[in-house]
Amino acid sequence: MAVSPDRPSFLEELRRRKVVRAGSVYAAVAFATVEAADLVFPRLLLPDWSVTLVIALALAGMPLTVAVAWIYDLKAGVLVRSKSGPDAAVDGHPGWLSLPALLVIGLMVSLGAAAGWLAGRASSPSADRSAPASIAVLPFADMSPAGDMEYFGDGMAEEILNVLAQVPGLRVAGRTSSFSFKGQSNDLRSIGATLGVGTILEGSVRRSDTRIRITAQLVRTDDQSHVWSDTFDRDFDEDVFAVQDDIAAAIVDALKIELTGGDAPSIAVQRGTESLQAYNAYLRGRFQWNRRTREGVLGSIASFEEAIRLDPGYARAFTGMADAYAIASNFAWMTPGEAMPRARAAVDSALALNPRLADAYTSLGAILSWYEWDQDEAQRAYRRALELDPNSTFAHYWYAMSLDYTNRPDDALAELNDALALDPLALQVRNGLGNHYQWRGDLDAAIETYESILEIDPGFHNARRWLATAYLEAGRPEEALSMVDSLPEGYTNVSGLRGWAFSQLGRVEASRSQFERLPADGRSVDVAYAAMGLGLSGEVDAAFELLHAAVDSRTYPSLALVFIPPTSPIRLDPRFAELVSDLNLRQYWP
Repeated sequence: MAVSPDRPSFLEELRRRKVVRAGSVYAAVAFATVEAADLVFPRLLLPDWSVTLVIALALAGMPLTVAVAWIYDLKAGVLVRSKSGPDAAVDGHPGWLSLPALLVIGLMVSLGAAAGWLAGRASSPSADRSAPASIAVLPFADMSPAGDMEYFGDGMAEEILNVLAQVPGLRVAGRTSSFSFKGQSNDLRSIGATLGVGTILEGSVRRSDTRIRITAQLVRTDDQSHVWSDTFDRDFDEDVFAVQDDIAAAIVDALKIELTGGDAPSIAVQRGTESLQAYNAYLRGRFQWNRRTREGVLGSIASFEEAIRLDPGYARAFTGMADAYAIASNFAWMTPGEAMPRARAAVDSALALNPRLADAYTSLGAILSWYEWDQDEAQRAYRRALELDPNSTFAHYWYAMSLDYTNRPDDALAELNDALALDPLALQVRNGLGNHYQWRGDLDAAIETYESILEIDPGFHNARRWLATAYLEAGRPEEALSMVDSLPEGYTNVSGLRGWAFSQLGRVEASRSQFERLPADGRSVDVAYAAMGLGLSGEVDAAFELLHAAVDSRTYPSLALVFIPPTSPIRLDPRFAELVSDLNLRQYWP
């Protein structure tokens, strides 16, 4: 039906009645209100539906605002009914659009927008409250005036993480991945997306004289709303275990975890000691050990010894000591003959005190695999560790290494994938994946893996060292030398890698000079790759002298010789089979 020329158009009526302006002002105010609610309500610990209600009311108010603006004018501070027509002298509305129709259209649009928003929230993977519960525990920040409680904040977070990892139905991000965000200002949404978790626990510790304050808050990663928070004030010499228990129990309750599989597990810290002084020394030792520096690892031994002196029955302290000696041997900070028997004695003491200590079985597996060269017993220890703690990243990782040594590549890859699923940012595990590919001859995959690690952390020097070996195997000596030159001074003995690279480049004298710098006992050097370089340079006898010395001193890198490619002059020499027998691996490599 045509519109009468005496009547204004619909757009003219909208302008005259100031409907567009009223709607625009309302929309701006509503948007600001919703944004403020989304920011403030979570801080006030109000439930999620409170923000949803504000949004629904804001949307529902739009058609009412439009209707009032259409019907009424604001004149002299008083609402008066609008008049239609060319001179606004006649009451009513344009004949071709009734007020009820306008209200119906406005309500349909508002309800449609609200339904769309709620549907989007419901379909968002990060907002799916029915998804399996998952959490990452970030290291607790040290807020002490003296700045001397970092070890305690790290230890507090790690203890809570270990407790939560035992809860059925709760997926807990690994320590290495969670702690990689330490000291960073990353948005919790991005951390949650990186680690694939729905909640994050963060907190702080603050010590002043004899008092300590521990704060903790559990936050959803999708909208950064608070699930739970609390503050605990204690005397430092009081039972901090109770605080850890309280935090863990509160988190489980807040996440409403359904404890399945029989009786509900006890949500409590496996303290292992009643001495807070011994526990404090243990936390300090683990903090030093996790730094993986010469000073840190060797210094941790003294801290573990102090914990044992304060409580001779503290099994976890013995396990910490075993780990310290094992790493000191692997990094050539102590000789294997000096360090590994002490590590074995410490882990035996730990298991005698607590036969169900998962970490002790992981440590035992490492000693059996790396030093005693009993891979069958090592794998048995790793399996026992995983029975007791399926979430142990390093039990999966070290088990995978042993499986590779015994020529079970598929099983090894499965364990590596399990480790990375638990701890996606554990770069040492990712480096082990690169080793796996390299040892199986897939140099492209190995190089890609090492390079991806350096994209995440350019300072992860172990990946640089292994990338150099992969480049050498791939016949890329210039790139290998670039990687070797980028390593810090004294990081490891790279003479064998340099010698191999110079040999590939035809620099005979430079190559020989580098090989002459190799240590006589094969320690602190990638002996398998040094031997490959010597072999390709025609120095086969020198290569076997180096390998025999390394095997005789039971250096951990000796195990990698079983992965020397079949085409190498070393592998083709009859003496190679003797070395494999000495490593107790002959039965796995026919």
